Amino acid sequence: MKLKLKIDTKRILSYIFITFVTSLLITTVLIALPLTEKLTTKTSFNLNLKDENYWSKEYVIELNTTDQKEIEKTRDLLQRRLKAFGVEESSMYKAEKGEKTSTMRVVVTTTRPEQLVAQLIQNRFEVKIVSKKDDANFEDPENPYAYLMPTSYNDTEWDHSDFRNIYITRLKTNNGNYAYFAIFKPWPWKENAFKELISQNKGKYLGVYTDGYVSPYPVPLDDTGQGIFAVPINTDEKIQIQAIDILYNTGIITTDLSLKSETDLDLQTTSLDHIKISIGLALSLVVIYLYLAIFKHTTKDILIESFLATVLTISSYLTLLKLLGIPVDSIMLPIIAILAMIITRVISENGESNKYIVFGLTTTMLLTYLLGFGYLPIFATHMASVILLIICLVPFSRWYIYKVRNI
Repeated sequence: MKLKLKIDTKRILSYIFITFVTSLLITTVLIALPLTEKLTTKTSFNLNLKDENYWSKEYVIELNTTDQKEIEKTRDLLQRRLKAFGVEESSMYKAEKGEKTSTMRVVVTTTRPEQLVAQLIQNRFEVKIVSKKDDANFEDPENPYAYLMPTSYNDTEWDHSDFRNIYITRLKTNNGNYAYFAIFKPWPWKENAFKELISQNKGKYLGVYTDGYVSPYPVPLDDTGQGIFAVPINTDEKIQIQAIDILYNTGIITTDLSLKSETDLDLQTTSLDHIKISIGLALSLVVIYLYLAIFKHTTKDILIESFLATVLTISSYLTLLKLLGIPVDSIMLPIIAILAMIITRVISENGESNKYIVFGLTTTMLLTYLLGFGYLPIFATHMASVILLIICLVPFSRWYIYKVRNI
């Protein structure tokens, strides 16, 4: 008599797969827990909190105008620059007018690099294309910086308004390395004229004048007539590149200005103990779901599904923050966690109308990012990530529970 072993391969593979997925989920939850110690010498699983990196200053700038429209235009442009750079808090105070000049107070509280924030505030960043004077000598050992001086160049008719945008990207250089360049792209109706300008200066120097100095551009002798004007940027630091990009593409301040003073201010930011908050939120989540289970406000399946999805959403969000080293304000964490609980619960309960809920939430976050100021755009970015996690993890939780029950 022969014994025949019946092996359900599909069931075994399913069991192995679910075991693997469960391991990943447990790992995600463990990493998300507060005060996770270093598991290796290279990887830290602690939150990168911004609270200790804040600084605050008041800048007083003098504008060479008393025209109210010019003052408001300058204020709005400075706000756009600081918002684009991710400055958490900024305030512009009404200018005090003199006979010919006005002063404006700019107060910032941020974790962004102080030197770059100051540049965004005090630089006009007027952009002009200039051409080398015939008698300028860039080889003179007694004047090694002649190629940077505006006195070595003649003005041309080209300025910032002639370009639809200035695109900053990495390009391969002649020595095989990569470096950042600012590529000037003229408006379509001015492309031919700009190509002609470059063609007329083959083998010569053109340059970009900004705030008292010139970035030179030697036009190649073998220029193909494509009108490519790529000025090198002398830095590889991404945060500096971001600041330069903002200065190039958010517009120029049309009036002369100068920095009169800058004063350190006492910080007014609020920080929370995220460990205590984490414990409190965990207890709150358990109590809420115990209440819902006892008084049967929803079905058992939906209750388990939404509870698992909530735990996985918050854990995944915190794990991503830790693994990617994304800086976050401690005060945002409880707000995001509470909203994650609510949204997960709503999406779990309303299967048929989820698309409308998701559309409404996405639209709200988009408008908050585009129209908000201060912390709101940062908060909207984090919430958008959480909403995306919820959209993915609610059906995943449903699938996972089904698979575990059928093993």
